[in-house]
Amino acid sequence: MTRIHPRLVASPILVLVAFASVLARPADASAANYYKLSAYHSAMVLDVEGGSTTAGARVIQWYDNGGSNQHWTVPLQFSAVLGGSADGPIVNQRSGQCLSTDGVAGHQLFQYPCQTRADGSPVAGQQWRVENVDADGVLWHSTLIKSVDYGLVADVSGYSYAPGAAVVAWPQGSPGAYYHYALNQVFNQARA
Repeated sequence: MTRIHPRLVASPILVLVAFASVLARPADASAANYYKLSAYHSAMVLDVEGGSTTAGARVIQWYDNGGSNQHWTVPLQFSAVLGGSADGPIVNQRSGQCLSTDGVAGHQLFQYPCQTRADGSPVAGQQWRVENVDADGVLWHSTLIKSVDYGLVADVSGYSYAPGAAVVAWPQGSPGAYYHYALNQVFNQARA
């Protein structure tokens, strides 16, 4: 019978306990939580085209590939009830820039360095309302993303199912899944 030395058994257990304690500690209040914003109609996510970190880079829908250019902070201080909402900037993980609109219906959304007014609130075009809504009977995690300043919603242009389709600012019309999103938290938040 082979005898296993106690030190060989203890070492992996200590590593496992140390790893578990790191995972169990409370999240740092300043650490951002990132989310994938998945369009209900296509199941594709909001993506900064080509993983760009350039100001003005276009926002499109693309297959979920796990890239940090598809991860966004979202204001989530709202109640989970229908109609609950919160306002604030939506920031891309890879670039650190804000989801932005020029306020013109049909124009593509883009990323741009986050800017604030004198009172500390985001400038026009970078303030978004994230609201729980009923998307054609789908309540759980149905989310509407709407510009606070312009009243336009983040919408996939032409109801497209194509990867690379533009995400545009558009007037909110009748309920439809083309401008409703699912928020899926990203748990591995290492910056790529």
